[in-house]
Order: sequence, then C-alpha cells, then structure tokens
Amino acid sequence: MGGVAALVCAVSFGLFMLAISLVMLKMARTLGITNGILDDLRRELIPLVRKLQVTMDRVNGEMEHVDRVLESVESLARQANSLTKVAQRVATSPLVKLLTLGLGAWRPGGDRKEEG
Repeated sequence: MGGVAALVCAVSFGLFMLAISLVMLKMARTLGITNGILDDLRRELIPLVRKLQVTMDRVNGEMEHVDRVLESVESLARQANSLTKVAQRVATSPLVKLLTLGLGAWRPGGDRKEEG
C-alpha cells in the first residue's frame, strides 16, 4: 500500500509541475508580447516627446513676443490716457473758456451792421 501511495504522490506532483510549466510558458509568451508592445511605444513615443518639446519651445517664444507686444500696447494706452487727461484739463480750464468766449464774441467786422 505504501508503494501505491508513493506512486499517486509522484504522479500528482508530476501533473502539478506540468500545470505550473504550462502557466509559466503562457506567462513568458504574454511577457514577450508585452515587451514588444512597450518597445513599439518607446520607439514612437520618444520622437513624439521631442516634437512636443520643440513645439512648446516655439510656443513659449511666441508667448514672449506676444507679452512684449501687449506691454507696448499697455504703454501706448497709458500715454493716450495721459494725453486725453491733459487735453481735457486744457479744454476745461477757465482761461480757455474765457478765450473761447472772447473769440465767439469777436467777429471780423462785427461792429458793422448788415444793410438790407
């Protein structure tokens, strides 16, 4: 009886090892496929990342240009605002109003009456 039990154990162990071997082969095949996919991704991804870096560098350069343009426009707007305020102060000053009133009252040859 001891020999039969040993034989059953040996056969069971053999079948167990065969099952583990099949699982290991399938895992090795799966890992091989996964490595192939990763290699393909790496080959395609590295050039894409380089292109993205070049694009981002160009975008950053353009954004610096736009920033300089916006700063110039802001400076021009401030100068125009200052000029408008000066013109408004001049136009509303009492001296200008007085001169305007004087010029409006004075007419070339204004002392003469029109004959009809």
